[in-house]
Amino acid sequence: EAALLVAPFLPSTMKFVVDMDSDLGEQLAHSKSVVARLLGPLADSLHQRSLARADLAIVINARLEEAARRARPTLPVHRLEDPPLVSALTDADDEAAASLRRELDLGDAPVALYTGNFEAYQGVELMAHAAALSERTIFVFVGGEPGDIAALKARLGPASLSRCRFVGKQPPQALPRWMALGDVLVSPRALGGNTPFKIYTYLASGRAIVATRLDTHTQVLSDDTAFLVEPKAAALAEGIDAAVRDPGECARRAANGSALLAREYSVERYREKVA
Repeated sequence: EAALLVAPFLPSTMKFVVDMDSDLGEQLAHSKSVVARLLGPLADSLHQRSLARADLAIVINARLEEAARRARPTLPVHRLEDPPLVSALTDADDEAAASLRRELDLGDAPVALYTGNFEAYQGVELMAHAAALSERTIFVFVGGEPGDIAALKARLGPASLSRCRFVGKQPPQALPRWMALGDVLVSPRALGGNTPFKIYTYLASGRAIVATRLDTHTQVLSDDTAFLVEPKAAALAEGIDAAVRDPGECARRAANGSALLAREYSVERYREKVA
C-alpha cells in the first residue's frame, strides 16, 4: 500500500518497483466496513497513479499480471507467487492433531478445516451453512476475530452449529498441527480474483483441498490437484463429502498438488524467481 502513497513524490531519477500483492480497490469494495468500501475508488485511483510512475511491477498471480498490463501495457511485469508457510506435515504434527481431536471431542468424524480471516469474500459463512448439509463431517474454523465468530454463530441454525467448531486465531507455529487435523482443507472463497495465500500452504501440507471453482483458485488449482465445486453451500457440502468418502482419490489429488508445488511454487522456486 505504501506504493500508492509515495508515487507522486518520487524524483524522476529514482527507480520505483510496485509490489502488487492484491487489488486493494477490489478488496476494499468487498469489505464489511462501510468506510473501507467508500475508500475503494480513491485507492483504485492511487493504484493507477503508482503503476503510471513505476519502472517494474511484481505481482503474485495471473489476474494481477493482466490488470497491471491493462493499466499500462508498456510496464515490465514479473510474476512471483507466494511460497508456502509450512513444509510437508510430520509425524509430530499428526500426534499433535490427535490431541486436538480429543480436546475438541471429534470422535472419529472426518474433519474439513478452514484457516484464515472472516471477511465476506472468504466465503466462511457459505462453508458454515454447508456443515448442515454434510453427511457426517465436522467443520473446524481456525481464525477470525471474536466479534466475527459471534456474529456468524448468530446467523447459523442448530444443524450448522452442532457440526462447526470455531477455535479462533492460533499462533503461526501451531498451523501444521491444525492442518494435520483436517482430512480435507477448504478454501470457500466467494468473491475476488486474488489467489489465497493459504492455497500454497495447503498444497505443501499434503492434504486434499476442496475449493470453489472460481478464478481465484483455478489460476493455480485444477480438478487433478483439488476437488473444485461451485460456490454454493450444497455444492461445497457435496464436494467435501465426496472427498472424505474416497481416501484414495484424496491421496491422488494431494500428491498431484505436492508435485505442482515442488515444480512451480516451492521455496526453492521462489528464490529462483526472485533471482
